[in-house]
Amino acid sequence: MEYKVDVVIVTFYPDRDLLRKSLQILSNQVRTLIIVSNNDDDFSDWGMKIVHINLQENTGIASAQNQGIRLAMANGVDFVLTSDQDTIFPENYVEEMLHSFQNLLENGQKIGALSPVFRDAKYEEKIHPMVKFSGFGLKKFFSENEPQAVSHVISSGMFLNSKTLQDIGLMKESFFIDWVDTEWCWRADARGYSIYQIPEIFISHA
Repeated sequence: MEYKVDVVIVTFYPDRDLLRKSLQILSNQVRTLIIVSNNDDDFSDWGMKIVHINLQENTGIASAQNQGIRLAMANGVDFVLTSDQDTIFPENYVEEMLHSFQNLLENGQKIGALSPVFRDAKYEEKIHPMVKFSGFGLKKFFSENEPQAVSHVISSGMFLNSKTLQDIGLMKESFFIDWVDTEWCWRADARGYSIYQIPEIFISHA
């Protein structure tokens, strides 16, 4: 089956060279590149399949993400990939995420979102640990094996099924920047969905 996948990238005065590199890697992996600018910006001369929503002011990451997601869903998208402006993806990212989704689905899992592991570009590509609920708190851990159920992930690299989004809802716009991704993941968990990180898939993110 051929899935329709769009990426929604929120920008705010981005490093344009880094953003162009990210888009070039993704352009052959997705149906549409949706850029939502929280400032007045222009990408009309970039020559890629870009749909640009220019908000001209900073409305916050949740509001900007939701505008991009709503557009993708109105155009019949199957999966939405969310990204920040400073994330670099592997060449086969979407293919690998779809493969992981199918495997988990076949094993009877109720999937809220899939996410990669990220290397921090600001700290010599240091690998960030996964996080899961443990007792009355959270526990950090590392894994090199099969997909791991976690408590939450960062929004950059999240791979979201449109049917799941319709059930769980979009991002909470009263959160301007912080906690947007965490709250959505915890809301998904409360509805019985699991958030999975895929240990063998990495992104570079600052």
